[in-house]
Amino acid sequence: MIAIPLSELTSLHSTPNPVLRAALAALPDYARAAAALAELLATPEPAQPGKADVAAEVTRALLAGNPVPADLAQRLAHDVAVEQLGDRTADVLHRVATDLAYRRDQAVRTGETRVLTHLADRLAVTLAALSEAATAGGNVTAEQSITAGTTDAFTDWCAAFADYQQIRSAQAVLVARLWPEPNANRELLAISNVADLIAAQAPGQFVSLPDDGRPVLPWPELGTEDFDRWVVTNSEAQVWLPTRTQFDTALDAMRNEAAERIAAEQAGRPKKPRSLTGRQV
Repeated sequence: MIAIPLSELTSLHSTPNPVLRAALAALPDYARAAAALAELLATPEPAQPGKADVAAEVTRALLAGNPVPADLAQRLAHDVAVEQLGDRTADVLHRVATDLAYRRDQAVRTGETRVLTHLADRLAVTLAALSEAATAGGNVTAEQSITAGTTDAFTDWCAAFADYQQIRSAQAVLVARLWPEPNANRELLAISNVADLIAAQAPGQFVSLPDDGRPVLPWPELGTEDFDRWVVTNSEAQVWLPTRTQFDTALDAMRNEAAERIAAEQAGRPKKPRSLTGRQV
């Protein structure tokens, strides 16, 4: 059986996420390489003809008082050629599979921005659908929608929210496979005005100081359904799906702004007296 070489993108190609599959299929080079690989895998390998046990035949001939078969050399040469042909065929098919798999991976890497833009365009449509359904009374519980007579709007909102989660799942897979992992500020993958939301949470205290010295964040835990719901229902959140360049630019701006806010806050705080050792008292 022809095997496709594994890579860090292997799981991406077999994703069950229909949104991600559609985004990848929109890349012409990816679609061609994927179709070629599918054709290769569907092609049965050439059958290997069975080799006769020539040694056993020669033994039987001699025991029967007959000479060594005159065509022994030709038969052995044929068997060797058949074996070499099989090995050569397998080698060629393996190299073809390797080349096509590489082309498929490269199509994703070079088309990363196009895929993310495709997802961003779909996100815009989904957000509009969520807004329309919410306006019609769909952003409620099932029981509330029955009481209010807005079950159709509720169904539409749920469908749009499910689509939103599929889009974010597709984004997460791409980012995990293609970007250096953003260990911090992952919320910036979903919200463009992260710094403003944190600042609005505690005006004048951009860096609040609870026990762990970390800012108080206004959103639920990242990667949860609660976070997704918070994003799509918070009117102050500027929802987006950035390309890598957009993300890096926004991250640099956010960090610079945070540094400026921190410096301004620290400049406005009275300094604590210091002891003769230089330590604050």
